[in-house]
Amino acid sequence: MLKKLTQEYIDALNNKDLSKLESLLDDEFTMEDPIAIRLKGKNDYLRVYKDIFDNNVIDFKARSIHQDENITFIEFSLKLSDANFRGADVLIWKDNKILERRAYVDIPKIL
Repeated sequence: MLKKLTQEYIDALNNKDLSKLESLLDDEFTMEDPIAIRLKGKNDYLRVYKDIFDNNVIDFKARSIHQDENITFIEFSLKLSDANFRGADVLIWKDNKILERRAYVDIPKIL
């Protein structure tokens, strides 16, 4: 079930579907990543992602999805407008909602 919900999360990102993302997030949702640092609460996440969606082309491809109990791991490649990233997301689930997202991204070096 969680792998299916993880795929729904990926599809929502690619479709820029904020209402679907909201439906997948727990009210106590938190996120950590090397760019946004730490967001607490799904409203902050949705506000940040609305800005990202409004200003970027997104192509999020899952290279693999793994599950271990209430955690799913996504190895991904991400094209965000003209920038390309590779990384992994760790999604911690509670009652079929994402409680926490930790993103690990290989940020390209700019010379």
